[in-house]
Amino acid sequence: MIATASAGAALVVVDATVVTLAAPGLVADLGIGGGGAQWVVEAYTVVFASLLLSAGRVGDRFGRRRALAAGALVLAGAGALAALAPGPAVLLLARALQGAGAALVFPATLSVLGATFRGPVRGTAFALWGATIAATAGVGGLLGGWLTTTLGWRAVFAASVPVGVAVALAAHLALPESRERTGSVDPVGALLSAAGVGAGVLALVQGPAWGWWAPGPAAPAGWPVSPVPLLVGTAVLCAAAFGVRQRRLGAAGAVPLLSGHLLRVRSFRAGTAAAAVVSFGEFGLMFVLPFWWQDVLGWTAAQASVLLVFPTVAALTGGLTTSLLVRRVGPRATVRAGLACEGAAAAGLALLVAGGAAPFALGGALLALYGLGLGLASAQLGSIVLADLTGDDVGAGSGAMTTAQQVGSAFGVAVLGAVTFSAPVLAHGVARALGLTATALVVALAVTWRLGAARGGRHRRARRPRGPGFRPQRTPLPDTGATV
Repeated sequence: MIATASAGAALVVVDATVVTLAAPGLVADLGIGGGGAQWVVEAYTVVFASLLLSAGRVGDRFGRRRALAAGALVLAGAGALAALAPGPAVLLLARALQGAGAALVFPATLSVLGATFRGPVRGTAFALWGATIAATAGVGGLLGGWLTTTLGWRAVFAASVPVGVAVALAAHLALPESRERTGSVDPVGALLSAAGVGAGVLALVQGPAWGWWAPGPAAPAGWPVSPVPLLVGTAVLCAAAFGVRQRRLGAAGAVPLLSGHLLRVRSFRAGTAAAAVVSFGEFGLMFVLPFWWQDVLGWTAAQASVLLVFPTVAALTGGLTTSLLVRRVGPRATVRAGLACEGAAAAGLALLVAGGAAPFALGGALLALYGLGLGLASAQLGSIVLADLTGDDVGAGSGAMTTAQQVGSAFGVAVLGAVTFSAPVLAHGVARALGLTATALVVALAVTWRLGAARGGRHRRARRPRGPGFRPQRTPLPDTGATV
């Protein structure tokens, strides 16, 4: 069961990262240009982030196993479409469909574990799930580079077909079905959340190219200002309208897409914020460091890729050892230790870059420390976020956390990229970006210091909204007999 959920999450992460090194082949074969190649990556990200909240609720209502299997089949079918794409339009459509499939899969992998396991076994389940994600985040780029070099860029997309089918089949055979019998998917709320999150992520992703106010070099022709402010305004208005609608649904006794009471659950609030900061640092760090390695130090891509092995192996190690730490000190202290390792590593890298030194061993050691912290924190954040959630809130909480991670990663690339390239000297910009990453991780550590998750799996239940016609529901857990 844990292996199936972890494999589904790994498929989503790899599909998000595997395309980056295939971009030059896309440009040469399809003639789409650098901007079009960038959209091949971003179409997945924007659709994925925009559908996460509603997809999490779909899993709650119609079955988490069913959502995971359906999403995996969508990923497989879209991968086949992308591999056979005759031109840019079909390829972009396929990537958008992959993003939709990923939105069904990822929150379902998290919520099916949260709905099935309790006690110490739950910590082990999330440890293995988080370790898989942390490890595959670094593997995707390497896999994409190898497939592109040996078989061509179409093989990058074709590889997801058998994996997606296998995950769907394994989900059908190995996972118990769990769903909530009450409530429904709010279509208006789903539309508002998709539009708001999609517009916000698109603004962050395209801000450097389109310009934050004045039109940038890649902005649409004829616009007096950049489209980014319009996107930001759309995101803010949709978020406000979404909040109003969710409050009204809760007051009427209906089940909203994202209950307002979730934000009053300290473990959910702090855990989601920490997850966003971890993604901010992870994706921002991996975005700016290659510029230091290749443009400042003059390393080749092959030399730089060797350093990525250190955080990948360390992240896997950290994730696999979290179950032992959780049994001794609990998930709260495990996440704190991970954030402390990440912050110390980012600060050390900032000092290393600022000093102009480039010792390979020290850089590898710091990246390994960062990967270790990433594995420790990522593996248990899901457990903390879902610790006090029950029933209808499990899938919504999973989707909210994953949405926060996607927004955090977009912020990381946009903000740290802007800090890096605004400096007159590139090395100074990289050092400042690393210092900002360390600061953000320290803030996340402070936020998680008073997490409400208790040791031993004993958690307080979140308060449910009261209203006319509201009836509290108990969620029957499936008798799976599952073991780790």
